[in-house]
Amino acid sequence: MGKTAIQIVILCSLIFIFLPAIAASPDEAGFGGKIAFLRGGEIWIVDQEGKNIRRVTDTGGKVEDFLFAPSLKYLAYSRRIKTVEEPGLWERGEEPPRRSVCSLAIQDLRNQKTLYEMVPPEGEWISADKWMPKELLLGHSSSGFDVSGFFVVDVLAPKSSPRDLDYPQGILLVESDFSPDGSLQAYVNDSGVGKDFMTHLYLVDLKTNAERLLLSKRSVLSPKISPDKTRIAFFEVEERKKKSFDNLWVYDIRKDLLKKLYQGPAKPKFGGVGDLTWSPDGRHLAVSFPSETRVLEIENPARVHRVRGKDLSWESNHSAIYSRGNRVYKYRLNTREDDPFLENAANPVYLTSP
Repeated sequence: MGKTAIQIVILCSLIFIFLPAIAASPDEAGFGGKIAFLRGGEIWIVDQEGKNIRRVTDTGGKVEDFLFAPSLKYLAYSRRIKTVEEPGLWERGEEPPRRSVCSLAIQDLRNQKTLYEMVPPEGEWISADKWMPKELLLGHSSSGFDVSGFFVVDVLAPKSSPRDLDYPQGILLVESDFSPDGSLQAYVNDSGVGKDFMTHLYLVDLKTNAERLLLSKRSVLSPKISPDKTRIAFFEVEERKKKSFDNLWVYDIRKDLLKKLYQGPAKPKFGGVGDLTWSPDGRHLAVSFPSETRVLEIENPARVHRVRGKDLSWESNHSAIYSRGNRVYKYRLNTREDDPFLENAANPVYLTSP
């Protein structure tokens, strides 16, 4: 796989606290089909009907973010350990805002036990980016505003230390997408400089390591593989007459066809996992912008659903959950209506059964 292979060495700059691992029950705890969310600094789950609410963590209200592994066997979350002044330059007499410093905890969902916890060294931050195949958790460290390095935690080898990645490889993996079954990886790489600069979209079969170059453009951002593994959606930022535009493309892998779904003035990108989200049947694509989420119909992209919120997560082919303020709502495509679902809740995620 060349540059996509995860060749990693020990990351010595992180303090790694090991907690005893407890034998897992064969019961997977029934997380599939539930909705996870944050409330009061803890992670909770609830049925799609809003019943049987249950708390997953017990940190004293210190959870700030979380990622469930696709297998629903493990949970990674950021636990606040202290707050410090936000790095930056501030006017004399101005009170600098406070910023949380978090450890990174990993919990076995089959027995609700914490496997281990990483604590950043003084003056640095660590965050989880995404789960990858084979229960590998990708994360990054930073000092101030800039990412300083990337690391991988192998949950299946709890006695090993986190291992670091070359910076270019970390960037490549953050911008990669993996199919839900872990069989495919879509990633981008670039070549050339100046007018010869190009970004290339590759598809890797992770079972055979066979790699295909699908297309090349000046920019390819946030590729996302469709649930049936036949298409890849991605952003392109196009420069024309000193103006920047966002183009949203869908590439049909089998037909080698490229279709433009959307073009508009360029907007900030969050990068990584959150910009594009396919519906389970692959007929709709949710596009996250800072102030709203737009849902486009693949076959008729002129039909746009504007959702006034963020953190959209599909719970069915025609229904999604999202957050606005301190509430979680449900949006139904067939009626174009959104209904309040949870109070005092944020970061909703529908947990798809593996």
